[in-house]
Amino acid sequence: MYLNGQGTDTNITDAVKWFEKSAQLGNADAYYQLGYIYYKDDYGLKNNQAAQQYFRNAFELYTKSFNEKPDGNISYKIGQMYHYGLGVERDIDKAISWYKKSMELGNMKAQQKINEAEQENQVAAMAVATTICHFGNMIKNETSNMFKQRYYSDSKILKKEKIQKIYAGQAVDDKSQDFDY
Repeated sequence: MYLNGQGTDTNITDAVKWFEKSAQLGNADAYYQLGYIYYKDDYGLKNNQAAQQYFRNAFELYTKSFNEKPDGNISYKIGQMYHYGLGVERDIDKAISWYKKSMELGNMKAQQKINEAEQENQVAAMAVATTICHFGNMIKNETSNMFKQRYYSDSKILKKEKIQKIYAGQAVDDKSQDFDY
């Protein structure tokens, strides 16, 4: 209530105090809220390290709770944590898996998150493919430029060598000799 100013004035300090008390009693949602408060710029307490620690604590409690008694809302929250990298390494495939568990347990809003995550996977795959295509074009262009430049440079070098041979009194078609001692 302090966080959102419901029934009282908004007071982040009091909200954090009460969330911390609740978290100490093992409330995963309180850990999650603390992580969110420290994660967002909105509250003036941004601290990514603290946020990730609170999220990790919430993740541990959520997974423990889910293993004891599977629940659609808990699996949805675990999916979100994987989806956005909150307290765990971001993993879209794991997020989709947890969202599917959530749907199987009756949480219909998980389908929207599945669609969103799958779309992100497609966008990421397209970005990789585009990057590879651009990289291939760069290599092709650089390679062709290199060969053009090399051939052009070689003809200049050959011309200089020809002039040096004439000054040295050699025939132009004489091959230079290498002596290996």
